[in-house]
Amino acid sequence: MIHLFHVARRTEDLALFLRHVSGAMRSRVPLPVILRAYGAEAESRAMRKAADSMASRIESGVSFHDALSDHPRLFSSALRKLVRVGEESGTLAAIMGQLADRMEKNLKTYEMFRRAAAYPVIVIGMIISIVTFIFTKIAPRMVAIHAELGAAYPGPLGEPDFGRWMILFLNFLLLIAFAALLAPVMGLRLKSLGYGRIHLQLPLIGPVLRRAEAARFASYLSSLIENKVPMSEALALLSDASDNSYVRSAMKDFQERYARGELLSDLIQSQPLFPPSMAMMVAVAEEGGGLADTLRGLSDFYYQRTEHDLDLLRELYEPLMLIIVGICIGLLAYGMYLPLFELPQHVGR
Repeated sequence: MIHLFHVARRTEDLALFLRHVSGAMRSRVPLPVILRAYGAEAESRAMRKAADSMASRIESGVSFHDALSDHPRLFSSALRKLVRVGEESGTLAAIMGQLADRMEKNLKTYEMFRRAAAYPVIVIGMIISIVTFIFTKIAPRMVAIHAELGAAYPGPLGEPDFGRWMILFLNFLLLIAFAALLAPVMGLRLKSLGYGRIHLQLPLIGPVLRRAEAARFASYLSSLIENKVPMSEALALLSDASDNSYVRSAMKDFQERYARGELLSDLIQSQPLFPPSMAMMVAVAEEGGGLADTLRGLSDFYYQRTEHDLDLLRELYEPLMLIIVGICIGLLAYGMYLPLFELPQHVGR
């Protein structure tokens, strides 16, 4: 959970950095002054050090792009490429503003994913804590009382192995919930290709994750196309924009196939990661022009759909978790109160 909040903080710091630089550059403030001003207020130690270092490097004659390249863990290759294009074309402030807009959308979607994913994990964790307390503190005492009266403890709580297996089973559920729900939205670099693909095929949350990846793909690609980055190079840069190994592999495949002459719409259509409507819209844009505008519109649409789906997912989780909690409470109540009703039969024997 600590890493989860760390990733959210890092994404927010980058969005604030882009917005700060964009706004100050529009006011024609020198870039080193902008960076030092940001560094004086930044909450992240890494961003403060990076801002001061970049300001010094720029004052020594290094370009902003090269200064960003000194910190590849903070600034992706796609971002650095767009900054380089902005410096060469004189549109750096506008590009930084576009990047800030997209980063803020990504951050909003990420936060919604985190809230939706954390709810079932917290509920399952609470159930495990309650069950563990009952089996380790309460059940042994009740078993001992029955043993003193010469009676076997009825019900599942009296079985010595039942409690251990129940706790192991619930911990296994918590592990599955954590791996399936939280890992895809924690910013983890899913190194296994199969593992990254499995997350995109999970029931309920899988389609939402795929739509979020499609929105991010369309968002970054539209920015790169708008700024005259060649398509083959843009696809190569996009492979660095995702934390999912399967998506990165798909982008590398796109780059190779596009170099062989295939159309972008055909590439999208062949990849189940993207919605079918996306390939149709891109095909129309390739024939009639306006590909960047079409991708930007698709990105906005998929972001909106992702937010809507996450709201529905949270509404589904709440009654589902209540049902699970109710079943667990019912089983525990049955296992604990049944022996209490039979206890008077053994008193006085």
